[in-house]
Amino acid sequence: MLDFFAGSGTTGAVAAKLGRRFIMVDNNPEAWEVIQNRLGNATLALSVEYLDFSKAEQIDQTSPLSA
Repeated sequence: MLDFFAGSGTTGAVAAKLGRRFIMVDNNPEAWEVIQNRLGNATLALSVEYLDFSKAEQIDQTSPLSA
């Protein structure tokens, strides 16, 4: 299962209960805290990386790669 908006981790919790593999994605650090608390050891690996795009450089609108 693939859940791009994991939120509180319901999809992952159900998948784990059914013995299925799953991938969850969410960009909210608070959501990951809830998911980690909810799933505990139900996952083999959990990678949490929060990307802060507010500090990203602006794209050069004149660049051919910006289209």
